[in-house]
Amino acid sequence: MIYKPVAGTVSLTRGGSAYAAYALDTTTGIITWSPINQKSITAITAASSAVVTVGASHGFVGGDVVYFTGVLGMTQINGLVGTITSTTSTTITVNINSSAFTAYTSGGTATKYVQPADTITWTGQFDVPVRFDTDIMQMTQESSQIRHWDNLPIIELTGG
Repeated sequence: MIYKPVAGTVSLTRGGSAYAAYALDTTTGIITWSPINQKSITAITAASSAVVTVGASHGFVGGDVVYFTGVLGMTQINGLVGTITSTTSTTITVNINSSAFTAYTSGGTATKYVQPADTITWTGQFDVPVRFDTDIMQMTQESSQIRHWDNLPIIELTGG
């Protein structure tokens, strides 16, 4: 659990590039992911692999994982996550069996968030009270002006 990250010190990278599609609660350390890509749905087929019409220039690719919300009629798909198995210029096909679902009537969004295979790297500082774990620390003197400790053992203080 990450608690009390210091505001202004936190940065995330996704696949080696700076990443800003999130919100961070610096009191709890909870990260809320923002959509990477989100498209309105205009049709969904009832099929063993649902074909979802999301319009031109949708930006989804095979292997993307998408989350469905706000669909009317075919409400059984709301809250489900599917992996895109193929795309056309205006549709995505997902590995959700919608053949027994109620017919689609309108609405909904297909949303891509951080993907399961993404590598996210966190950098930042914490505001957590600690104390040294020892009263004596062995120092090494490298030269007349350079000294260092190999390790500074600390313990997180609990209960406040």
